[in-house]
Amino acid sequence: MRLCLLVCGNSTVPEEISRYFPTLTHLSLLDCRNFVEINVDSLVDDYTLFIKNGDTLSPHVAQYLNLYLSQEMPDMLYSDEAITFDNKIFFKFYKPDYSPELILSMNYFGNLLCVKTSLLKKINKIDSTHYENFLYEIVLKTLPFCKKITHVDEILYYRTISKNKISYDDYYANFDQAAGRKLLEKYCQDNQIDAKVLDGQYHGTYRIKYAIQHQPLISIIIPFKNKPDLLKACINSILKKSTYKNFEIIGIDNGSTEQDVFDLIKNFEAIDSRLRFHSVDVPFNYSLLNNIAVNQFAKGDHLLFLNNDTEVIEPTWIEAMLEHSQRADVGLVGAKLLYPDDSIQHCGVILGQRRAVHAHRQLPNNQSGYFYFPHVIRNYHVVTFACAMIKTALFKKIGGLDEHLKIAFNDVDICARVSALGYYNVYTPYAILYHYESKSRGMDDTQEKIILANWEQGIAMKNTPSLFLRDSFYNKHLTQYDDDFSEGFKEDIRGLLLILFFRIKRRIQELGFRKVCTLTFKRLRERKNAA
Repeated sequence: MRLCLLVCGNSTVPEEISRYFPTLTHLSLLDCRNFVEINVDSLVDDYTLFIKNGDTLSPHVAQYLNLYLSQEMPDMLYSDEAITFDNKIFFKFYKPDYSPELILSMNYFGNLLCVKTSLLKKINKIDSTHYENFLYEIVLKTLPFCKKITHVDEILYYRTISKNKISYDDYYANFDQAAGRKLLEKYCQDNQIDAKVLDGQYHGTYRIKYAIQHQPLISIIIPFKNKPDLLKACINSILKKSTYKNFEIIGIDNGSTEQDVFDLIKNFEAIDSRLRFHSVDVPFNYSLLNNIAVNQFAKGDHLLFLNNDTEVIEPTWIEAMLEHSQRADVGLVGAKLLYPDDSIQHCGVILGQRRAVHAHRQLPNNQSGYFYFPHVIRNYHVVTFACAMIKTALFKKIGGLDEHLKIAFNDVDICARVSALGYYNVYTPYAILYHYESKSRGMDDTQEKIILANWEQGIAMKNTPSLFLRDSFYNKHLTQYDDDFSEGFKEDIRGLLLILFFRIKRRIQELGFRKVCTLTFKRLRERKNAA
């Protein structure tokens, strides 16, 4: 494997590189715009590795490069990295695997970039003057030709910052926002993407806003039982705030008994022909109710599943979801859901061993979160069905929701099945609603509900086991038992202790304290005798 090391600025070849690549080609790039002048066509190396003078590499970088490049033969490779000052690590950026939405929202590939030299030869002009923009330009101009992008989930690169007080904002401090926007506009133009490029909420982030094609009919499906105040607030927020008008609302009444509900239904149907209500008299089964709504009543090209305990905040919420749902390679689209105190209830779901948790749950919406992830469009394997959109044809193609999953994990299961078929599920922070979580059905806090939830979780894991073993849109170094993207180990120990505590508590509730103590001491004696 032949490697070309391209350094921005004068430097010598790091020993950890030359040791593993004795035939290394070393080039210094004094100005990013001089990239096309270094005669890339003359290079015979398989890959070109970009680094910046002054930054440092892991002692193991060449081992990992040699391993991944020779075995996986990717078109592009990037790694996790750390931000340092005075040889001290201030924070680490543990990244997801390739996320097509996230790379167009921010250059999370970062500062260690390795690209097939043959792809670099397709670049005939570089416009960037800043090194960070230069790398993003390399990524965007070679991305259309990449069939395989590899992420090394180890810290191979140490980026040096020249000040003591460091925050996430400093990661993109040297990034030219306006120049980055022009790069994305050129990317959309070159790839025939009908979209506008807007600045994101934070420096270094963007929004690719796709044009809505053909104004398709959206079927909004809302199951409910009683709770007229919730239903009224939900539907009124849709009717009064939504700027997209080509929708129908299908209310699925699952056994309401309150007269106020019947009066509300009659009033809604009288004031707007887009509203239709149907009574489905079966024992509560969330999956069955929605499947019936789709197969018997929905007329739309896209389905929008919505809980009755939600309220619209952002008027363009439907457009924000539809712009992605209409794309051929997208499966499900999820929204940003907030608690009434404006903290985050949902901005994507993290999968792991025997778990599915909401990312950044209870983080105040005005805080940036882990590298701005709650506030940029990105991919997750799972988004919640409290507010989710999918093409009607795709929903029917995969057989709808699994009706064995009556209450919980039905959204996890269908998202995982869609993802396993090769579709990308998308989270967008530009569709924003309040969600009064589980106010309709209640929380899973009784013994019966806990047992049922555990059983349904087992079914979802059985259907797509590989996604629960490793969530490629997360990172193995981050906590496996919490939702805040903190680094693992300490948080995992805390999580394990909490799980143990709740299991003991549940056992005491089931059997009583004295019985649990008797069984525990009995097992300890048996183990002592066996030893």
